[in-house]
Amino acid sequence: MPAPAPVHGAALPHEPRAAASLPRRAAAAGLDLLVVGTLATLASLAATRAGWAEPADALPWHLRSLATLSLPAWLYFALGEALPGSASLGKRALGLRVVDTYGGRLPPARAALRALLKLGPLLLAQVACAYPTPITTLGTAPMPRLLFAAYAALGLYVATAMMSLKKQSVHDWATSACVIRTPAASH
Repeated sequence: MPAPAPVHGAALPHEPRAAASLPRRAAAAGLDLLVVGTLATLASLAATRAGWAEPADALPWHLRSLATLSLPAWLYFALGEALPGSASLGKRALGLRVVDTYGGRLPPARAALRALLKLGPLLLAQVACAYPTPITTLGTAPMPRLLFAAYAALGLYVATAMMSLKKQSVHDWATSACVIRTPAASH
């Protein structure tokens, strides 16, 4: 009996695909950090121009932080990995892409969930440093235990990727995703 045909031209689950190495993923994350930092800076400048920078304004500090850092970062990763190419700019530059169990593109809802889970430690740190009063006002984190939890979560993400055969982190496991090298980058 012949093997079933791949779905939408994707690889079968048992076919070997080269998982992206951790150094390559880290380099892609560094490039993505530059892009997200630029997006966050532009969003912050736009918020300042709109008059959201003053403490007395209608937009509280933590909502401004959410609108200028978390939302652009989430949209960047969710859209980049849901659209054709299945990769953020950093991943594309280093010949990586995010695939599902069968090697196909992640559906938009799973890409959005993966992006949210990936940013989980950042969101915890953001809340720990900005709510109810920003760290810049207090001089210390308002919620140091939550900040510790953010660092612990980040450590868990890295440790999981280091110990996994396919170099999958928590957000990959939760969404049945894997970061692989594209065929051109495999050689």
